[in-house]
Amino acid sequence: MTLSSAILAQLTVIVLFATVIFFVAYRLPQVISSSALLIIIPIQPVDTRFASANVFLTYVIFLAMLLRGENIRLPLLPHFLVLLLCYFISMSFVHRALYLQHGVYMIAVISGYMVLCLAHELTMRLQHPGEIVNIFFAMNIVVIIYCAIQMAAGPGVKVIPFGIDEMTMIPGRDDNRLTGPFAATGVTSEFFVILILLLVYRLLITQGIWLRIGIILLAGINLAFLVATGNRGGFLSLIGGAALFLWLLRKELGFRRVLQLTTMGIVLVSIASAIIVNYSEFGRLFTRLEATTLEEGIPDTRQQAWPQAWERIKERPIFGHGPRLMMEGGEDGMEYPGWEYMQYPHSLYLFLLATVGIVGSIAFLIFLLTPMARCWRARLTPNVSVEDRAFIKTGIVIFVVVMVDQIKVEFMRINLVDYWHFIFALLGVFVAACDRARAEAKVHAFAKANRNRACEA
Repeated sequence: MTLSSAILAQLTVIVLFATVIFFVAYRLPQVISSSALLIIIPIQPVDTRFASANVFLTYVIFLAMLLRGENIRLPLLPHFLVLLLCYFISMSFVHRALYLQHGVYMIAVISGYMVLCLAHELTMRLQHPGEIVNIFFAMNIVVIIYCAIQMAAGPGVKVIPFGIDEMTMIPGRDDNRLTGPFAATGVTSEFFVILILLLVYRLLITQGIWLRIGIILLAGINLAFLVATGNRGGFLSLIGGAALFLWLLRKELGFRRVLQLTTMGIVLVSIASAIIVNYSEFGRLFTRLEATTLEEGIPDTRQQAWPQAWERIKERPIFGHGPRLMMEGGEDGMEYPGWEYMQYPHSLYLFLLATVGIVGSIAFLIFLLTPMARCWRARLTPNVSVEDRAFIKTGIVIFVVVMVDQIKVEFMRINLVDYWHFIFALLGVFVAACDRARAEAKVHAFAKANRNRACEA
């Protein structure tokens, strides 16, 4: 690959920036540096042709923690190593001219696991595992500001902060749908659904009236932006996720609070929808819902992508076509030996089958579902506080929402690396919540055994 002066300049800036961040992260407490990394996950500070700038930041901060002698636990390490092996096996079958393209993708995958580890360690160090949601709420505010600017600019309009092209904000879609900082309406809507669920959890454990009002307002804003994405799957995921949340936490809530939350949710959705539909250019959600059609069980917007993906999957069903889809040649006309352009299938499961085949898909799903299985077991752990149990159950709902919602979109695209950092962070957070619940149960059991021995003596 020939490096132009512009690319060399970009690399130089990245190296200098990474060096500064390394020394800052080395000096700061792990809680601060990890929190800052999580908060800026949705924002791409500088667009580079090599990877998301947040990938570089993750490596730098993780390395700084290691060199400083921090004790960073490595949850799900066996699962991740098996997954990584499957990715490398799949990559070994691609044309050597594509190694750089797939290699960049692999670097990003490893950074995702690093984010998982940092989020896990941060959650373990907080006084209460549920406190981590405050960091996600700070991230949420960053996304809200981004979306507000995007909506104010209007559909298809680019905003260039400070006149720096590399900092150009992603525009809203020309078809009057909000894309947000993740550049895809599907994952942006999923982000809002997840944050709404976390906000409802926070509402349950918050006592102060003004804090509760603030949480409700923030949930309403998220609902409004969810409607603005015009994403039907995300909206339906919210309805299903809310129903599952109320059912799974019915013991903690009681009938009265379930009824209150249901009523409040209906009111907030009605108000948010009315505002977006009547006072913005991004009110297409309900017209799209009305126009939805199915043909042989396939939604109207997937009737080309899903069958095409299935045909490609059948070509290499075991190990797939390599970890990364959508080579640059599909967009700029460049040709890569051994690569046939393939559009995104708009389904995580078809995406995995097409990229890493049956073997890699199984490894990936085990990696994703293991935290959910741990949460399912941990919800029954004795001597766990009501708050912790509610948080673990919220994690179960979030995992179910993501797994169902990803039927119609794939978060593992290379251009969505910031979003998969967000998902990996959630994996680390809820694994840590389960680890803490298990550790607390052991402490209570040990204390109880000591008391029993003392009584017998």
